[in-house]
Formats: sequence, C-alpha cells, structure tokens
Amino acid sequence: MKSIPDSNLWIGNAGDVRNLQEIRKLDIRAVFLLAYEEPIFNYPRDLTVIRLPLLDGGENDFFNLEIAVRSLTSLIRNDIQTLVTCSMGMSRSPVIVSAALATHHSQPFDEVLTSVCRCMPSDVSPAFYQYVRLHIDEMR
Repeated sequence: MKSIPDSNLWIGNAGDVRNLQEIRKLDIRAVFLLAYEEPIFNYPRDLTVIRLPLLDGGENDFFNLEIAVRSLTSLIRNDIQTLVTCSMGMSRSPVIVSAALATHHSQPFDEVLTSVCRCMPSDVSPAFYQYVRLHIDEMR
C-alpha cells in the first residue's frame, strides 16, 4: 500500500485489500474496490466497502465511473481513511484517486495524476486515462 501525500488515501492492489491486519493498523475505515476481474472478499461489518467494477480501458459504464469519483470525493471531504484498490494498483486506482482529488481541490486532473504517479509505481492504461479525461468535466 502506498500513501498519497496530503490526503487520507492509500492505493493498493488485490493482495493489499485482503490484509485486514494492515488495514486495521492504518485505521482505514473504507475500502474502495475498482477491479472488475477480482473476486469479492468477505469484510468485517464495521468496514465500509464500496465496489464499482471498472475495466482498465475505455469500455466502462459512465454511471460506475461517475459514482466512483463522486463517492471517493465524498470520502475525501469527510476525511475518511480510505484504501483504493484495483488488480495491480497501478492504473485504475491512481486515475480514480486523481479524478477525485482534482474534483475535491478544483485542480487540473492531469497535474494531480502526475503528482499521484510520482508517489508510486504506475502503469496507467492510455485508454482508461482517455476515458476518464473525456468525462472528468461532466462529473464536476
């Protein structure tokens, strides 16, 4: 798991999302699952779990994208420690985190994405980036 500086967000992968001991240690209260292809893990009842299955390309349902960005923005606004995950934690997670941070802070999406990707290994899908970039203004 990688912490995003100056935020209450962590980015992780499919393995991190099952590490309940680390999730508890970091006082994470919400887990945000973005991977379409990953199975659902059985979480404790006191942990908020949001699953919005997104593919790592441009063929996503706009509804899921909009709900993902708006929900994560709300968690940021309410200062909730949140773990955002996809399969590898290198494409969907940093893009959605960047979209939510850009929305919350009224900053340019591309600048926020560059900053987030400097914090961690990343391999952003060009198709997923373009899809979110195309729709980010509609979500604000």
